[in-house]
Amino acid sequence: MTEQLLVQVEGMSCGGCEQRISTALARLEGIRHSTADHSSGQVRVAYDPEHVSAGTVRGRLEEMGYAVVSETGAD
Repeated sequence: MTEQLLVQVEGMSCGGCEQRISTALARLEGIRHSTADHSSGQVRVAYDPEHVSAGTVRGRLEEMGYAVVSETGAD
């Protein structure tokens, strides 16, 4: 089963940030796919909730120095 998560973050300023986030999230077990867009400040994540939680994703982003503004299930 795959769930979608849309996270609004502050602190992304360039394409390097996007790549850094995607690489870090890909290392988490259960992440199927992630994309980050610095212009909108959004990170979209497809994940398997049996292996990783939305809280773990949020925590990883915060560990990297990004401020999580909000998170919602994405379509």
